[in-house]
Amino acid sequence: MDKDELLFLARLASVNTALGRYIARLMDEAAGRGTTTYSVPLAEIEDELGQELMQLGRVLVAKGTGQQSGTATGTDLELPAGGTAATSQLQPWTDGVS
Repeated sequence: MDKDELLFLARLASVNTALGRYIARLMDEAAGRGTTTYSVPLAEIEDELGQELMQLGRVLVAKGTGQQSGTATGTDLELPAGGTAATSQLQPWTDGVS
């Protein structure tokens, strides 16, 4: 496993964590008893998470169908401004709980 593959796996793990936090927030808001104040609107989170999932999905499809030459890498993906494969744009809202 090379550096690019490790970066790609780190990005997948980051999205997996973000999905868990997204689900927890949905459940918190649906319960109506939540006292947590969020600094980022849910719609913004959904947009960012959806974009990230689509990018990763395209790489996985290419890898699975053999269309990707070499390896499916974290650096092959378009990254958000200021982002890296290991730290995606999802971080600001995951820590946006007060």
